[in-house]
Amino acid sequence: MHIPAQHRPERNEWVLQFINIVFLILLFFLVNATIQSPPPEGIAAPVSIMSEVSAPPSGALYIDQTGAIFWNDRRVQVQDVNSGPQKPRALYADKNLQAQKLVTLIAQLRQAGLQGLPLITVRSTP
Repeated sequence: MHIPAQHRPERNEWVLQFINIVFLILLFFLVNATIQSPPPEGIAAPVSIMSEVSAPPSGALYIDQTGAIFWNDRRVQVQDVNSGPQKPRALYADKNLQAQKLVTLIAQLRQAGLQGLPLITVRSTP
């Protein structure tokens, strides 16, 4: 007696597994991603050929070309920057800001207790 071999229908479980993996990757990036706000209008970072960083981190302290300081989307004074629980993580100064004003503001920030803030620059393109 000959018993014919049973053919199992092909199951496409790999599609479901693939969708699960893609969904988990998407969820991972949504949870771990940080949404950065753009710098205040009119502030352009200085250009550098050495810098690898091109975008300010969240919590950056912005200085426009007149020397006005912006932090957390509002204009502040030097003494107000170090008064809250959060501290700035970087300094983002406009490329048109005079060097003497920048040096003076950095000195004032150091006197206020903020030291070691990296200056964010934009990498120049050749």
